[in-house]
Amino acid sequence: MAEEQSRNRPRPQRGEPRRGGPQRGYLRRADLRRANLSGADLRRASLSGADLRRANLSGAYLSGATLYETVLGATNLSEAKGLTECVYRGPCTIDHRTLEISGPLPEVFLRGCGLPDNLIDYLPSLLAQPIQFNSCFISYSSKDQDFAERLHADLQAKGVRCWFAPEDMKIGDKIRDRIDQAIHVHDKLLLILSDLSTPSIAIGLRRRSRQRSK
Repeated sequence: MAEEQSRNRPRPQRGEPRRGGPQRGYLRRADLRRANLSGADLRRASLSGADLRRANLSGAYLSGATLYETVLGATNLSEAKGLTECVYRGPCTIDHRTLEISGPLPEVFLRGCGLPDNLIDYLPSLLAQPIQFNSCFISYSSKDQDFAERLHADLQAKGVRCWFAPEDMKIGDKIRDRIDQAIHVHDKLLLILSDLSTPSIAIGLRRRSRQRSK
């Protein structure tokens, strides 16, 4: 009878979560080292404190899963679904092997795990990964502040990662060093020029040229 029921049970269609495996509600602090969870349905699972070192979560469904002090060491997250929809209760442990094995991961996920923005910016070059979306540094005069802010908001809304001084400059940063760093990290430089700002930019460039020649 049981064999017949098992035989008649509908199989998941291609692209659907794979049923079975550990119960989703009982994974808090679970030891899941080396577990094969490829394609598993982990939606809304509590993974707080779970040890997922060397686990295979490729193609797993993680939408709504809770992450806090979760250990991700040499964990395969390639093609995992719902990483942007996890619930991040606090920082997690994630190592360079996980980043290398998994390929490009969403910035929302990396931030949720506690990685600082400076490191996230450099990850593509550190891991020899192509930048998924164009990112740009907006250079502008204070006289074009209003336009620069509108442009920044529009680009962010379209998924383009931007950097410009008012939002991203930290108190105490050396302005010139931070600008030079931002230009090297981002793959596009967007220069805003207007009738009001062009004369002041020309003056600034002449001053900098004189300082270098001294």
